[in-house]
Amino acid sequence: ENKNQELHYFLHVFDVATPTDPKDLGKLPYQPVLVTEFDHYAVLRQQFTHGNWPAGVEIVDMLFPDSGDISFAPVQIAEIVNMTVVGKRAYATTIDNNFLVLDISRIENPIPVVRYNLGGQGQLNYGISVVDNYAYIIVRDVGMRILNISDEADVKEVGTYKMESIPVELTAKEQYVYIAEWYGNLEIVDVSDPAQPTRIGVYDAGDRINKMHIRGNYLFMSTGPSGLQVLDISDPVSPFLVSSFVTGTYTTGVDINCQYIYVSDIENGLFVLKSNLLPAENCD
Repeated sequence: ENKNQELHYFLHVFDVATPTDPKDLGKLPYQPVLVTEFDHYAVLRQQFTHGNWPAGVEIVDMLFPDSGDISFAPVQIAEIVNMTVVGKRAYATTIDNNFLVLDISRIENPIPVVRYNLGGQGQLNYGISVVDNYAYIIVRDVGMRILNISDEADVKEVGTYKMESIPVELTAKEQYVYIAEWYGNLEIVDVSDPAQPTRIGVYDAGDRINKMHIRGNYLFMSTGPSGLQVLDISDPVSPFLVSSFVTGTYTTGVDINCQYIYVSDIENGLFVLKSNLLPAENCD
């Protein structure tokens, strides 16, 4: 391996109207890292390099992925590095360590409604998840920070959760937050009292967890060379493996729609899996 060689990544677009026969539409001519997606939009940015987040994201209308007219980067999101969307609100962290809430009723003109300084310039905010009145943010040199966002005019930090290792991803459901750390452990944290978050369980995934999605009582994780792992989290204290699928080289992402699981592999492309763990009703 040439250690001086810089890796470059691309995003491919697939037409999955027929999940059993996906069509590769080619590379996106935009930023190569998927931050989040909502409705028919994808939020993209440049890859992390040289110990720094690149500033700014682009929003792509995926109804027309091959058109050069549907990628836009309003100045209001030029500083954003991570984002999640709930309804008509976008929650984001910025390169200068601010927490933003944006009204995205008109996606081409997002309006900042909250700017909260997280302090500690130079921190690396790896991810954000929002459930009900709280935003959970993972920070490389802290662990997790918890913000009460119930009153947008008065956002407050109400708790922190310290970690011995580096957090890389998180997702939340009800009163529990699932945090993936650098060496492959999944920490389950009870945040029913946000002022005193408490670890209640740990699951060893074997390899670093890249992406996570929760559906019902199941947590779907992409875990690098270990592939897709599915955990039963009905008892958050004792999650256990119920299914897995190895893609061949290095699993980078996972997404879910109805009974179909879409898993990306760095060399082998897209895998479409079907699982009876997922309900078939109410599919769109």
